[in-house]
Amino acid sequence: MVCLLLLAATAFIYWQQTQLARTKQQQQLELQAEAVAMRIEGLVARTSGVARSLAFVVNQYGMPQQLDSLGSVLLREHPFVSCVQLLEYTTIVQVYPKKGNDVVLGYNVRQAPQLKAEVEAAINSKDFYLAGPFELKQSGLGLVGRFPIFKENSFSGMAAAVIRFEDFKAYLRLDEPANSAFGYAIRKEFPDGGWKTILDTRTDSSIQQHALRPLMANKWEVLVYPLEPISWSSQSFILIIGIAISLAGGMATWNLLDQPVRLQKQVDSQIQAVKQLNEVYKETIERISDGFASIDPHGKVLLCNRQMAHLFELAPNQLLGKVLQESVADFGKSALGMAIQTTLKTGKGQSLHSQRNSDGKWFEVSLYPGVHGISIFSKEITKEEEALRLLELTNQVARIGGWEYLHKEQRLQLSPVARDLLKLKDQVLPLEAFPEFFGDKSAELEEGIRKLVSGQGHIDLEIQVIKGYPKPLWVKIIAESTQDSVGGKRILGTLQDIQSRMAYQEKMADTAQQYRSLFDLTPVPMWTFDAKTFKIIAANDAAAKEYGYNQSELVQRPISQMFSPGVFSQFLKQIGTQSSKALISEHRRKNGQLLYVEMYFTEIEHEKTKAYLLLARDITERLNNMRAIESQNQRLREIAWMQSHKVRAPLARILAIAQLVEPEYFDPAHDKHLIDEICKSAHELDQILMEIVQRTENNGKDKAV
Repeated sequence: MVCLLLLAATAFIYWQQTQLARTKQQQQLELQAEAVAMRIEGLVARTSGVARSLAFVVNQYGMPQQLDSLGSVLLREHPFVSCVQLLEYTTIVQVYPKKGNDVVLGYNVRQAPQLKAEVEAAINSKDFYLAGPFELKQSGLGLVGRFPIFKENSFSGMAAAVIRFEDFKAYLRLDEPANSAFGYAIRKEFPDGGWKTILDTRTDSSIQQHALRPLMANKWEVLVYPLEPISWSSQSFILIIGIAISLAGGMATWNLLDQPVRLQKQVDSQIQAVKQLNEVYKETIERISDGFASIDPHGKVLLCNRQMAHLFELAPNQLLGKVLQESVADFGKSALGMAIQTTLKTGKGQSLHSQRNSDGKWFEVSLYPGVHGISIFSKEITKEEEALRLLELTNQVARIGGWEYLHKEQRLQLSPVARDLLKLKDQVLPLEAFPEFFGDKSAELEEGIRKLVSGQGHIDLEIQVIKGYPKPLWVKIIAESTQDSVGGKRILGTLQDIQSRMAYQEKMADTAQQYRSLFDLTPVPMWTFDAKTFKIIAANDAAAKEYGYNQSELVQRPISQMFSPGVFSQFLKQIGTQSSKALISEHRRKNGQLLYVEMYFTEIEHEKTKAYLLLARDITERLNNMRAIESQNQRLREIAWMQSHKVRAPLARILAIAQLVEPEYFDPAHDKHLIDEICKSAHELDQILMEIVQRTENNGKDKAV
């Protein structure tokens, strides 16, 4: 009987020990799963902050010329991000750093089959979406967090942050010695509805025991497995020993007397195991870089790591097991204390910024209510807050104010710059006061806010402030709906003074009209034509009149039709190298008549498109006159040559013979041939003179032409 009792006791102890070991191991798995999930959520939140910061800059100031200054700040503050990108629609147009990443410039991610589904998922969600892992174009596996950018409720681009998969695994710290007893698997649901394992460190996939922690709206799962799971066989030594002891104890009753002692040892062992589990849990909490605390519905602190205790300027042992209201001085008067009390009463999460009095550091504190109290997370944001202060100072200089719409109160909460722009002393502007400040445009602004409240569209409105100014002030109002860290909806906007810009635009419009009038009224033919299609964009009245067309016939007509056949190709060769220099070319009127023109052209921009301005002055008459003068000069040169060569020969003979027919030398009987030579030379001279006269008369006729 004693033996049977001992065997039963042994079986019970064996079963109990195995269950305790499994429970302890399962608790460790759940703690590990929670820690890994918190690291992933922290990484996603920071990566989302990088992408949202880029999107905010694009929405506020347009696409930047380069990313070097902003990108270097973001990557310095978030070293796990390898590069940042800006996309126009779905094509990458900017990247930082460019070294090693410039291969992605011009890459349309929507056209890549392996990326298309997750790109469209990000656009459709209108929120941050972490895609991947997939093979990066610049080599290696990576994750890409994308935040879609919408302008006037129309998708216009994306801001993206790239995390290399090796950096992602290093951030999770799964290979630390403290985690060597566990295997980790991370699963993700892709847009096609299928679940895929993106990371698996297990050495034995047959192990079934695990802890599962869903995250990111149940789209990701963290699974933690024991590398050496507790099994019945692993505790078999207890059964063997128990049987041996039972058999031996069956022969002696002293084992029954010794049983309570052994049970006490088991209890002590279980207590020690619980203590060790508690230490592991505390160690895990302390390893979290951000602050963490858990309080019950009465405000008692159940868990608190060092970072969270420092936020209250106390040590952890000064808070654990104590009520916050009683342990922290002026707790009920501080913004953080009032937020915690409100969350305990209402059960609604919230997020706020809190400044520590001792050193002035800023923290973002998020409150998550649950059945058993509140979980509190804090993260230092001193640099971000200083950057925000700098942004506020910049906004003051640029006259850009901020505002937030308070839905319950039906009013706008205004920043100091916004109050100054509206000439308001109060910090709020009720909706019913909109007509007083914005006149007829107030209805359009109210409608935009209502759409944002219902989750539709955004506001991008140029409007005049009519109250408080002798002349209405032009302002630009931009607003979007966003979510805070606890999932609540916020409607945030800006109010910017654009009076000087509107005045400049008005001046530019007047200047453009003046230039247009100058173009139309110029008496010399002028065109503008597209640099790619070579089609005429505009022509003045002088061009239409000179070439025999009307305005409607000239517009969209190829400029090549203004040139005579074969000449336009020569013009194309000259146009790239001789801008603003005079060119002589042959043109053709509508009736086919040819004319010579002197052209001047220069490159211009027409509606953000490269174009040319061409001026063509008719020089046909001037060229004909120049040709006539050249012909006359040639004839004069021929006449001069005849006078200097042909006239001199007969004249020289006449002079020589005249000396021989002097009376004292002349003998009519013998020298009659000299008289013949004189007559012959005189006749030759007469012929030459007649030719000169004829050429002179022809030159006069050419001049008359």
